[in-house]
Amino acid sequence: WKLYHDNHWPFQEAMDAVMNKALGNDEVAGFLFRFFLDKCIDHKDEAALTHLLNWYAPDCASEEAHVEESTRNLVKALETCKPGNKIPNLTCPTLDGKVMSLHEVCKKNTYTILQFWRTNCSHCKEFEPELEKIYQDFHQKGIEIYSVAADKEEQVWRSFEQQNPKPWISTYLDGANRKDFNKRFPVPSTPTFFLLDQNGVVVNRMIMRSKLREILTGVVK
Repeated sequence: WKLYHDNHWPFQEAMDAVMNKALGNDEVAGFLFRFFLDKCIDHKDEAALTHLLNWYAPDCASEEAHVEESTRNLVKALETCKPGNKIPNLTCPTLDGKVMSLHEVCKKNTYTILQFWRTNCSHCKEFEPELEKIYQDFHQKGIEIYSVAADKEEQVWRSFEQQNPKPWISTYLDGANRKDFNKRFPVPSTPTFFLLDQNGVVVNRMIMRSKLREILTGVVK
């Protein structure tokens, strides 16, 4: 990592230099794989993330590898939700008790933003005013937001939403949808955003908040 900073290497080149040295030691390779995985996710570097998963996940995130189950689950979820794949469906309850299908929402809109958040997430609260502006600017152009609250207690979400109503689709991640959730959706932190097309296919995964408007501007005609 010091070489990466001191020599200004491209990120993928730095990963290769370190991982190629580490592959002879399973425990070290497993530790460094998770380290770089977190870096790719933090920086929302899709190219580096794809490179890491393609070249090192088979050795460093298999059932026999020296990594925690959380790492294996995250890799499975990233593979499931990689760009070009149809995202797993969610059928989550709304405030009025209706069950809303993510795939059905996608069919009715040109693009759908899938958001995972929590009511006690400071980053979610900070970004909400900008997200409302984005929604106002893009909703009439065929953009919808399917928002999923991952709070542990449903009543906490309900109380919060009743006091802070949203103009987009607001749902709760109930027990039925939590089963194997970490293996199906890569949500290492909140808020996490995905951009989906009308078929529910992932266009962008884990979008950086500051890039959301730019990405939408690029796809909306």
